[in-house]
Amino acid sequence: MIRFLFFQSMLMGLYFRINHTKYLNNKNTSNWIFLTLALVVYFGTKLAFVRFEQISEFQIINHMILIISLYYMFKSFSSANKYLVNLPQIVRKFSSFLAKITLQIYAVQYVIIPRFAHIIFPLNWIVITSLIVISAYILYLVGTKVSDYLQKLVDGLISKINKKEVCLDEKVDVDRCF
Repeated sequence: MIRFLFFQSMLMGLYFRINHTKYLNNKNTSNWIFLTLALVVYFGTKLAFVRFEQISEFQIINHMILIISLYYMFKSFSSANKYLVNLPQIVRKFSSFLAKITLQIYAVQYVIIPRFAHIIFPLNWIVITSLIVISAYILYLVGTKVSDYLQKLVDGLISKINKKEVCLDEKVDVDRCF
């Protein structure tokens, strides 16, 4: 179920990225109020499901509340973009860096967390977080190189196909064309 929520979160992030101008700097206090209420309800239901076994079969409600919370989180922070631009440059660069490797963080955390969860807290948090960020960045670099290579390969193939189509359309001597 958690992977579905991660996927849902990424799709919602994509939606807000595509429609960012619709929400950008759109000051609306009700978004922050709804976000606060959704988070209070989320954590309240989370605690209730842990404490009262009889209602634990309705935990799907918690996932719906989490998606609603996420929606209002995106709306709220999109509306606060003009304030985020004024943050110190190091904070903006770090935020940008994390945003760039978010998908890779999701990919590597499943391998890293179980392997280092046995270490005593807070040392485990430091080790796990560091390894996740480093591994995600390495995966990002490798993925970018592979993606660039594949893009060049596809561009080359498309160029050859287009050249063949031009030669065939113009009824040019085929031997000269290829």
